[in-house]
Amino acid sequence: MSRNTLLLVPVVVVCLLSCEPSPPPANFEKSLTGQWEVTAFQVLINSAYNKDSSYLVEVPAGTWPERMQQYPERIHFMLNNRFTAENMNLDDELAYQRRGMWDLRNDTMLRLIEPKGTDDYRLYWLNADAVTLYGLLDHDGDGRSDDVYNATWHRIRPDSLTASDQ
Repeated sequence: MSRNTLLLVPVVVVCLLSCEPSPPPANFEKSLTGQWEVTAFQVLINSAYNKDSSYLVEVPAGTWPERMQQYPERIHFMLNNRFTAENMNLDDELAYQRRGMWDLRNDTMLRLIEPKGTDDYRLYWLNADAVTLYGLLDHDGDGRSDDVYNATWHRIRPDSLTASDQ
């Protein structure tokens, strides 16, 4: 593991353990429904490609199209605990789509269940329409959930649609 990773991992762990999430909005499960956009994210890829190396993928707010050559991911959480997430390329064509189930536990733990696997996030409400998420994921596809994920999502449309309404 590189020196930078050794320095960054303890900082992330301390933040995860010491930071108090703000109280969720009233009826937090219903308040999560709607369409959200990932506005910024960082992923520290550990043991990249199963080698003793690490690197940081960082997309600050407002830089998504030029950095990623696509628009920010949009996630639609429905009342029936289903979600869809889509990435559109710069020609407004669907580049990637995923679907699954979501579950919110103890108002601060978000679980996304997909055919490829399950990811757990610590959820920090910034306000009723903005959250920050932290989690250990398998972002690089090496079979290990050792990549540190940190993202900010903003709600772009509240609604109460179910999958049958679409």
